[in-house]
Amino acid sequence: LEIRSSDGSITLSLLPSEGLDLRARSDDGDVVLDLDPAIAARFDLETDDGRIKVNAADVADLEQERRHVRGRLGTGEGSIYVRTSDGSVTLRQ
Repeated sequence: LEIRSSDGSITLSLLPSEGLDLRARSDDGDVVLDLDPAIAARFDLETDDGRIKVNAADVADLEQERRHVRGRLGTGEGSIYVRTSDGSVTLRQ
């Protein structure tokens, strides 16, 4: 699944699915992901100008930098990549 916005925010609510491969990009806007607790995926979140917030109970292998956060939810079977040039990224599970 690939989602892109050149001028606006992206808000997604995701349920578990086999082979999850999500790529979301916003050039100017926030990205908010609300994930079902059963979702297992590796995530890679980036922003050039904004904050990154991860609020999930089952996070492992967390690597945090000021504008880049990586980690794993559950067994890490799927893939989530989010990038915004001018906005914040929020991942909630």
